[in-house]
Amino acid sequence: MKFYHKIRFKITLGISLIVLFLFAGLGYSILIDQRHQILDSLNKNGSQLMTVIAKNSIDAIRLYNYLYLEELCITVEQSHGIAFCEIYDTQNNSLVQKSVVDATTLKKERKTGVNILILEHPIVDKKSNHLGKVELGVYLDDLQQKLKNTTIKIIVILICVILFVALSLNLFISKFFITPVLNLSHGASLLAQKKFINVDNKPRKDEIGELIKNFDIMSDNLKQSFEKIEKQNIELSQSENKFSEVFKLSPNAYSITRVSDGTFIEINNSFTKVFGYTKEDIKDNAVLTTGYFVSKYERKRVAAKLLIEGRLENEETQYKTKDGRILDILISSVIIEIGKEKVILAEAVDITQQKRIKGELKESEMRFQQAQKMESIGTLAGGIAHDFNNILFPILGHTELLLCDLPTNSSFYESLNEIYASSMRAKELVQQILTFSRYEKHEVKIVKIQPILKETLKMIRATIPASIEIIQDINENCGPVKADPTHIHQLLMNLLTNAFHAVEDNVGQIKVNLYRIELKTSDLINQNMIPGSYNCIAISDTGMGMDEKTRTKIFEPFFTTKELGKGTGMGLSVIHGIIETIGGGIDVLSEIGKGTTFIVYIPGIRSTAKEQSLQIDEPVPEGTERILLVDDEESILNMVSKMLQRLGYTVNSCTDSNEAFKLFYSDPEQFDIVITDMAMPVMPGDILAAELLAINPDIPILLCTGYSNEKQKANIDTIGVKGILDKPVVMKDMAKKIREILDKQ
Repeated sequence: MKFYHKIRFKITLGISLIVLFLFAGLGYSILIDQRHQILDSLNKNGSQLMTVIAKNSIDAIRLYNYLYLEELCITVEQSHGIAFCEIYDTQNNSLVQKSVVDATTLKKERKTGVNILILEHPIVDKKSNHLGKVELGVYLDDLQQKLKNTTIKIIVILICVILFVALSLNLFISKFFITPVLNLSHGASLLAQKKFINVDNKPRKDEIGELIKNFDIMSDNLKQSFEKIEKQNIELSQSENKFSEVFKLSPNAYSITRVSDGTFIEINNSFTKVFGYTKEDIKDNAVLTTGYFVSKYERKRVAAKLLIEGRLENEETQYKTKDGRILDILISSVIIEIGKEKVILAEAVDITQQKRIKGELKESEMRFQQAQKMESIGTLAGGIAHDFNNILFPILGHTELLLCDLPTNSSFYESLNEIYASSMRAKELVQQILTFSRYEKHEVKIVKIQPILKETLKMIRATIPASIEIIQDINENCGPVKADPTHIHQLLMNLLTNAFHAVEDNVGQIKVNLYRIELKTSDLINQNMIPGSYNCIAISDTGMGMDEKTRTKIFEPFFTTKELGKGTGMGLSVIHGIIETIGGGIDVLSEIGKGTTFIVYIPGIRSTAKEQSLQIDEPVPEGTERILLVDDEESILNMVSKMLQRLGYTVNSCTDSNEAFKLFYSDPEQFDIVITDMAMPVMPGDILAAELLAINPDIPILLCTGYSNEKQKANIDTIGVKGILDKPVVMKDMAKKIREILDKQ
């Protein structure tokens, strides 16, 4: 080892540098102090000399005796250490000057001030009159020489001190540090060879002594530890025997396999009970370690994770039993050594039953979340329907008025008829949205499904290609159901349209079956259904089918597998809402490449004489009464006014509910009926109705609304409103409702 790498050199160097800096600082302070003392002495002596010159110069300055002043300066200049002597008057003009050196040298030295100390003293008479000043230059050679001598002395002393400190430190460190450390190093090397010794028996009370003491204690402890290890090896052998007993009798399935080749070494009785393999089956059987995993890739994954992490805790996988059953397993394992051989100790817990129960709970949770989602979308749908109705109402009404005015042979009649038909389809779409949101209440009656189904099939047959075959099997003996006929028609149209889109580009089939079935409690597909008789509508197609992931999402709002422009994703959501409201259910069977079947269950009832009848067109009723019309939408107000006037009524219209109130208040008897919008600023329709009825309780009031729920309708009934019309309203429906209310009056 090089000398400058030794700790002795580093400590000596460090302490010597510290001493050097301390003494250097002390020497520097001594030099500064000595310089100050010499300068103070020069200032004091110079001041005394200038005081004498000033006193002797007073009379000579007054008498302008410059010769005397010159002799005086010459006398002073001859003194030891004086560089120059100069006397000035009050105007700072030099009266006389005497110096040891020539004027040029003197000027240079005065300018630099390096070798000369310049002193001044005023010349003042007894009356304190200022007559001038004396300036004296004193050489600093003596000062510099003394400082130089002192510096040399300090350096010599400093070198001696450093040498002394370095030698003393070497001796001290060697005796009290280096030697004990070398002894400790030697003792450590002996410990590595399992030779336990004590380093030093001489007690010391410093830190090194404490270190040596602890080293000896450590040596004794290690000696005792090795003795304990030997004893523990014996106890370990005994523990292995106990472990073997616990391993065999544990209620959980345990196994031990080799890391090197994967063969089984041992299994316990519980392993045999769970998986069916006996000890004879697993003895030196490396194939089995792969065989009882359901997938070889799963075995590789589990093995790789175990080798990387060294242990597994509750890792979920699947095992195959001896008789071929698949079990869900939680495996925990760790790599240990037995007899210098690495093995895997594994615990397997059968969680098949628990997982099945967990899956059922998860499915229930998903159903609950789906119900919440449908409710949230329903709230949104109601708001959208309200705004859309206000937009659609004027379009539908004005188109209807134009159709009444134009002859059927007009060139515009066909275009207007298309606009009217499209508006009616839009109206039906709003009804679907309201049905989905559960705000819309439809007329429920006892109907037979057969005529509605046949009518729908006839309509769909006219719109799809002849390459798609429709096969129908309608049981005429199926009894009636209690439902809204519009809902049944809407349900059938959606399902048949979906089936058509599934086989649109191919030659295929759509099968439609209607039959009666009795369902027991175990057969029910949702919690809203009850055991009993159901009419089943099964609609199948030969399309591409769906995977399981898609099948679980088809009833979500706005979810669709159709191309852009071929569907809104609302159809099946609406169907789901319709079926739930009538206490039925819907099931879907589908497989990729094998088509899809929708089965709708509608609760059946006993047949009655009252069945669905065809509606016969009736003429639009007219009248001559006076009507107060209120709506904040001016476009709707103008359109409805024209519609009512065409029917023969006298109409007063207002866009402001306050204005309508004032008009009615001025003469309550001037109107036969009031028609008002529900949603208006300042004073909504229901509040306006209450105010008008307070003035004239006999006035019939008809409310128009973009959407309403059952709670709102119940509140309106308590006010005394005679009827509600849902926007958009066609002229025929409005005329019939007005006539119905007025005729009752």
